[in-house]
Order: sequence, then C-alpha cells, then structure tokens
Amino acid sequence: MTPKPQTQPQPRPYHWRLPKPESQAKLKPLDFSALDNLFGDTQVFQELDRATAPHQ
Repeated sequence: MTPKPQTQPQPRPYHWRLPKPESQAKLKPLDFSALDNLFGDTQVFQELDRATAPHQ
C-alpha cells in the first residue's frame, strides 16, 4: 500500500461584507485621550531613541 502524497487543505475564500448599519452605529470613534494616558508624552520615546541609537 503506497502512502498518498500529503496535500495542504485549501483555505476557504473569505467573502468580505460591510457591517450592518445598526452594528455600525454601536462603534465609537477612537478616544485619543485614553491613548495619551496609556503612552504618556511621546517626547520621552524620542529621547530614548536618540540615547540608544548607535552613534555615527
């Protein structure tokens, strides 16, 4: 009995669909103040990048 060659399962095609208007109404715009609270002042990151960058 010869083994059958292994075939990869084909992925099913995904059909994009637009969200329904009632579910779209539930979506809220991004709260950027929450992001600011999360990441704090971005100046800190720029200073860190400058400090850790290899000197040319």
